[in-house]
Amino acid sequence: MTDKSDASISADKLKITVCGLGFVGSSVAAVWLRAGANVIGFDKDHHVVTLAKKGTTHTGEPGVAEAFKAGLKSKRFWATTSPEEAYTGRRVKILTVPVGLRKDKADLTILYSAVDSVARHLKASDIVVVKPTVPIGTSRNLLIPRLERTSGLKAEKDFYYVYSPERISSGQAIADIEDHYPAVVSGVGPMSLDAGRMLYGLIAKKEVLKMSSMEAAEAEKVFEGVYRDVNIALANELAKVCMAAGVNFWEAREAANSQPFSHLHKPGIGVGGACIPVYPHFLIEVADRVGETAALTKLARKINTEMPAYSLGLALGSVAKTGEKAAVLGLAFRGNVPDKRLSPTYEVVRELLRRGMSVWVHDPLIKKDSDLPTQVTLTDNLREAVENSSVVVVCTDHSPYRKLSGTLVTGLAGKGAVILDGRGILDPDRFDGVTLITIGVGGKPGSARE
Repeated sequence: MTDKSDASISADKLKITVCGLGFVGSSVAAVWLRAGANVIGFDKDHHVVTLAKKGTTHTGEPGVAEAFKAGLKSKRFWATTSPEEAYTGRRVKILTVPVGLRKDKADLTILYSAVDSVARHLKASDIVVVKPTVPIGTSRNLLIPRLERTSGLKAEKDFYYVYSPERISSGQAIADIEDHYPAVVSGVGPMSLDAGRMLYGLIAKKEVLKMSSMEAAEAEKVFEGVYRDVNIALANELAKVCMAAGVNFWEAREAANSQPFSHLHKPGIGVGGACIPVYPHFLIEVADRVGETAALTKLARKINTEMPAYSLGLALGSVAKTGEKAAVLGLAFRGNVPDKRLSPTYEVVRELLRRGMSVWVHDPLIKKDSDLPTQVTLTDNLREAVENSSVVVVCTDHSPYRKLSGTLVTGLAGKGAVILDGRGILDPDRFDGVTLITIGVGGKPGSARE
């Protein structure tokens, strides 16, 4: 295998298969289409593929549908559920399938399936790019041996293996890949590393960070999630102390962060998404394997996991509210995106149901959800959700919720309603004389929020 012909390759010469058209995969496919490549999207979900063939996506990620439509029009894009159609004649194979958790350890089941499918269609000089976040050592110890065993080919000798973790957020995925962050690239050997550098140099306007090993690249991505989780847990701990001491955490945070070495995160009712609540477990898994404790990471996970119950306790105490109505504002795990993966709202809902309450969930961006318990009503009508509720819980920092006022809420819910601001986004001056409880605000609430 030689890499001499790759030195000056351009995107429009590339034939790429993206395996998995979920949030990451659809965004990756869109970026390569925007760069001029010929792309086939492969997914086992017929509904996802049908939407892609129509030039749209189930993720709602900005810019993806536009890229799909342009690709279909120029005959540079197609989607399929057939591995043979997806991989035949495609030199670059990018795996973007999810890695989740099973019993607090990485669940590689879907990734293994994707690796096996690629291996059955692998040819000499192909480039395999793996993007999911995985525990340190996964590429070398698990994925490459699996590729070699099934294909009969050797990595670096016969084909290139590149590990390049995704670094994207809901609502800005395309811009993250193209503009916001350097691309992190590693390979099983120097030729694979150079192949990765060549590929990502075509789409990443920021620099390409060439890592010394696949393990370093795997660790980098896990570290990103652990950093966020630990620092959110610190903010939650400080917010709890402030509430007990009668101090406004938000005011203290703003002052502390005016010093350049302080970067306090925001506290909140819970941590969601497919990244931050998951990746700490990958570090803990590796730590257990090598005889370390990862004690801080474990404690941070515990603190953040307990925040939904703690937050509701602030508003409702330990008293059951059987038969009363609760309005939960926001199903998405983050504001202004329709992404509900591992949203803390689900735990808030479960806690309210345990208290015997009738639960209504409002979200302006999510119209349907099969993961909510059947007795829960999901609506995009705010008035309908809040009306006659004894407690209103803000779980997501969607922009429309920032405009809420005590007059509006109590006018619908009644003057005895309790409003729990789980994201610190409500203006207390708009809730004068109303029972407003904000995480991190002790005593008389101040106005600092950002």
